[in-house]
Amino acid sequence: MEQSAMAGLAEMPAIVRLNLAVVRLPASHPAASLGTRVPVYGFCILHPDGPILVDTGVGFGNELIDDLYEPVPRSSGTRTSSRPKSPAMQTSIPTLNSG
Repeated sequence: MEQSAMAGLAEMPAIVRLNLAVVRLPASHPAASLGTRVPVYGFCILHPDGPILVDTGVGFGNELIDDLYEPVPRSSGTRTSSRPKSPAMQTSIPTLNSG
């Protein structure tokens, strides 16, 4: 990372990986060699100004996605067990999925 991007931080913030769901990859998918079921991750950046939750999930309730990938959400206990418990946990939630 460039020095200017880190100018306001004494050190790089910790990043916690969250297992949000599992999807089934169809045989035609470019990553199908990884297996038939693969995890979908989100991330929590533990920034000094407050945590940032990054949602990279596939979403639920889209007929095409549900039929093609059969997403299965992880229980909330599984999703959150590795992150710190804090009332300010969801300071910012950018989403990176198209759903």
